[in-house]
Amino acid sequence: MRVMIDTNILISIFLFPSSVMQKLVDALTIQHTIVLPSYVIDELKRTIKRKFSEKYQMLDAFLLELPYEYTYTAGKIDINKSGHGVTSCIITFPGEGSQKAVED
Repeated sequence: MRVMIDTNILISIFLFPSSVMQKLVDALTIQHTIVLPSYVIDELKRTIKRKFSEKYQMLDAFLLELPYEYTYTAGKIDINKSGHGVTSCIITFPGEGSQKAVED
């Protein structure tokens, strides 16, 4: 199963390592695939830099060690200009590189 982790959980795993957090990470990485959308990674970087700047330099190493599937989340789409009911678009990397649009 693919499991998305939000920014708050990533912050807890990164900043407050514990046996409980390690068990969570182990269970997720062994039994499932972690999915991190680009907006979650962007929010994580902004939050760590703003609130925990002394830890910011270690963030890239943390993200390199954590096995996850990266998904690019497109910016705001103006549905009035597109003529379609598309409200969001996600491009998934790696894998098949498929594109998926979610319509109203």
